[in-house]
Amino acid sequence: MTIITRITSLFKADIHGILDCIEEPRVMLKQSIRNMAEEIEALTRMIAVADDEIKRCSSRSEILIKELDEAQSQVELSFKADNEELARHFIKKKLDLESRFKRLKSSMTAAHNKQEDVEEKRLAYQQKLSEIKSKAEVFAEHQRTEESVSSLDSGTIIVSSCDVEIEFLQQKERWQKSVT
Repeated sequence: MTIITRITSLFKADIHGILDCIEEPRVMLKQSIRNMAEEIEALTRMIAVADDEIKRCSSRSEILIKELDEAQSQVELSFKADNEELARHFIKKKLDLESRFKRLKSSMTAAHNKQEDVEEKRLAYQQKLSEIKSKAEVFAEHQRTEESVSSLDSGTIIVSSCDVEIEFLQQKERWQKSVT
């Protein structure tokens, strides 16, 4: 059983090594930044939708408050007129309006809570994105430094066979002069 586990581990390690070689870190980093920016845009749209819902609930709430005041006035008027049947009708209307008002307040609270949660998430993503961007800049600078160093190294390593032959002849000539 342990042999199979070890072989599996070696196979996974080789696969991960191959994937690391295939993946271009700079490209992967840019894609991650694009994905996070898209997520932030989606969260911003969700905040706008929640804001529209809050505004709709607020305007509907104002209308219901006016209707409740009117229903209360009608109940009082019905009692003054000593018309209990009409008073019952307006009390029923008032209770219905109060029920709708409570549901509307509940919807408004839920929309407000959702908006706050999404806003917190968006701010966290924006902070994380700025951190990733700064790390990307450091990575890009490191890559540029590494490339310039490797180009310097590769420039000093490349010596043509003609250069070697010329140096050989010069050294041989100097040696012969010093011997004689």
